[in-house]
Amino acid sequence: MRKTRGSIKNVLSTGEALPIELKDKFYAETKANLYNLYGPTESTIFTSYEYCKPSATSITIGRPIDDKQVFILNERKQLQPVGIPGELCVAGRVGRGYYQMPELSQKRFFMQSFNGQLYKLYNTGDIARYLHDGRIEYLGRSDFQIKFKGHRVELSEIETCINKYQGIEKCVVDLKKYKGDSLLVAYYTTQDSAEKFDAQRLRDNLVEHLPNYMIPSFFIGLNSIPLTPSGKIDKKALPDLTEKYILHASAYVAPRNNIEFQLVKMLEQLLQVNKISINDDFFQLGGNSLMAVRFILSIKKNFGKTIPFALLFKKGTISEISKYMDIQPRDLISQTLLPIHQANNSKRTLFFAHPVEGLSYLYTPLASHLRKHSLYGLNNPYFYDRNKVFDSIEEMAEHYVKAIKTVQPNGPYYFCGWSSGGQVVYEMALQLKKQGFEVAAVILIDTYHSSIKIEHEDLDIRIPRVLISEGIDPNSEEGKYFKLEYKQNVALLQKYSEKIYDGRVVLIKAQQIASNIEDDLYNGWRSSLSKQIELYSIPGEHGRLLDLEHIENLSIILNGVLEGNPNTNILSDICLSEIDRQLHFAVLNKDPYLIKRCLSLGGNIEIVEHNHNKALL
Repeated sequence: MRKTRGSIKNVLSTGEALPIELKDKFYAETKANLYNLYGPTESTIFTSYEYCKPSATSITIGRPIDDKQVFILNERKQLQPVGIPGELCVAGRVGRGYYQMPELSQKRFFMQSFNGQLYKLYNTGDIARYLHDGRIEYLGRSDFQIKFKGHRVELSEIETCINKYQGIEKCVVDLKKYKGDSLLVAYYTTQDSAEKFDAQRLRDNLVEHLPNYMIPSFFIGLNSIPLTPSGKIDKKALPDLTEKYILHASAYVAPRNNIEFQLVKMLEQLLQVNKISINDDFFQLGGNSLMAVRFILSIKKNFGKTIPFALLFKKGTISEISKYMDIQPRDLISQTLLPIHQANNSKRTLFFAHPVEGLSYLYTPLASHLRKHSLYGLNNPYFYDRNKVFDSIEEMAEHYVKAIKTVQPNGPYYFCGWSSGGQVVYEMALQLKKQGFEVAAVILIDTYHSSIKIEHEDLDIRIPRVLISEGIDPNSEEGKYFKLEYKQNVALLQKYSEKIYDGRVVLIKAQQIASNIEDDLYNGWRSSLSKQIELYSIPGEHGRLLDLEHIENLSIILNGVLEGNPNTNILSDICLSEIDRQLHFAVLNKDPYLIKRCLSLGGNIEIVEHNHNKALL
């Protein structure tokens, strides 16, 4: 970069994404101002801009210019809340379409109404999201995204992480088929200076930067990455997965004794995978949290031994499990705590309480989206030992408080619970506050206060229905365990009555409310709280909020709470009525569902108009 003359005051960067490294180099060599501009040709060149501060650690595409509007929409062309990715659509002085290309024009240009006002929109094909301060973060092209194991995966994000690894010259990631399964495969070339390359070390390094589902199953070294005549990467020319690559990528180690042999056969049957090595990791083989429950119960049935969930999460190989078979876990605390994710230099630790089923395995998918924080689940020891019965939610919470103190002796504590798990963490917070410890936040994922009227069906009908909806056969081994667990915990909840709490409570409300549940904006919790509750909403119904399609929405809110959502002080600092404070909060978070609910309860529409968010209605 040549030094700019003193007469140049402003430099505009456009056409390609502006790397942070280039920004730093720019300010090292000039005193001019740098602006990052975004805008496709179809919206007459420029749509948004951002002044790039010399001290900035990230670069966004800023805010729309005066004659443009930007809408972040989901697949159903509905507005996305703050922080939730969607397709970036532009309104205001956009093109009429593509010349003599009616099908493409119809796909990209369309009319949409927001708050009674009709807009002509252009779908850019870019993925972006609104940040809390109103800026727009560009996330990539929708063309380069794939759906993998229920997640949206940006292949370029994986490639970027691998290309940063020492010794890698170039990497390309693709989705390949092998024996009917879709697998992520990383093809790479190494630098001339690189010594013998260790793919396992690369895999271990990626664990620190990517969620498990984004880590390639296989790493294949090539002499060169195939290119098209125009110089672009030719993915069609990448070699397919064959037995040669599979065996080269993972050395097979056969069972060494009868216990290992039986465990391998049990796991092969469960996962429908042949020739499992004793050093293969349970989760890398395709195992998930529910399969972990089945495997643990299968081991208990065949060997009379109960291995803790923590073992599968930490050392999920047949080799390590067989070593544990001679040790019967008797420590109630170790059985209670499930280390879902342990982050290096963790900012916060979040503890999840199990719902009525008694196990916290259903929270494990959140680890993929909360990588900066350590996560622990709390399991009911009744699952392991039917003699370990609690007489009350208070006694259960007391036991869980002792368990969390073994990994975090002092506050501030962050708690979260879905459904009835919310009552458990609420009681834990009460006990810790009484003991003089700081509780930073209690997060309730659509938990209903005991005062809310819910017309439950008979337990013998309800339990099998719930288990089937979660993919569990009520007549299976794990189904029988869950039935007992469910009935035991329902009995405790029926006796529990919430006391007054004066700490921070966050309620994440399901937007679809079942007809058998009394409708209340705060799910009944205002009667037990001395402070204003923080209310968010996410699409979906109560029983499906932890499904993969909603995990991303949920984790955006959880990350905001853990990292200090800048909007939370609005609930106490503004002199408004309670419903207007909540309305203001909903407007700042661009939550159309809660805005409409607050307005229906008497909220002042001028709050929406003042913040220029009428389009959200």
